[in-house]
Order: sequence, then C-alpha cells, then structure tokens
Amino acid sequence: KMRQEGLIAELIIQDLDEKDAGDYTCVCGEQQTKASLIVKELPPHFRVQLKNEEATEGETVTLQCELSKAIAAAEEWKKGTRTLRASDKYNMRQEGSIAELVICNLDMKDAGNYTCVWGEQHTTAAL
Repeated sequence: KMRQEGLIAELIIQDLDEKDAGDYTCVCGEQQTKASLIVKELPPHFRVQLKNEEATEGETVTLQCELSKAIAAAEEWKKGTRTLRASDKYNMRQEGSIAELVICNLDMKDAGNYTCVWGEQHTTAAL
C-alpha cells in the first residue's frame, strides 16, 4: 500500500514475509532514493499444543502437536526425562509441521507426562 501526505511518501507492507526482503526504490519525478529491507525470520512456535489424554489399558493413543511452520530439526519425544525411541510400543511420525507419537497397547505404567521437543520449542501433556 502506498500513501502520500504532503512531501512524505510511504510504502506500507502488511503481513510482512521473508519474500518481501529486497531493495526498494522510490521515484518522484527525476529524483529517486533506495532502501534495502531485511526481514528477520520469527522462530517457530507451537500452533497446536499437546493435549492431556485419557485412555484404557490395551488401547492405542495418539499425541499430536503442530508448529507454526515446518523446520529442519527432527522432533524428540520424552516420557518424563527419558527420551523415547521408536519400537513396537512407540511410533513417531512427522509430516511437515505436525508431529505425532502413537503409544500402542497401553498399560498403567504408560501413565505420565509426555513432551515433544522440536528445535527450541517444547510442549507437554499428561496421559
């Protein structure tokens, strides 16, 4: 959006994005001036946090969270302070900005706090 009030001309860029970075030139008659715009990327945040779940022994439960954007770092899942590894019990999936932990054949010792750590972000829920 361009706006001019008196001798001042403005270019207003709404919903700024990384692709808006670059050189801009303002031309008025035979006069011109240039400016460079650098756009700093915001760190991702959890758009959807993990939610507490209740389930019955023998069932399968899926914990899911979503970042505001996909990042290169792989997510890490923890139960309490213990890092979980893929197995017959635990299945970890990541598609774009969505991460899931599937816990199969639940029993009482599966109750506890589960955390998804993704880059610098983390979210926790109770099962």
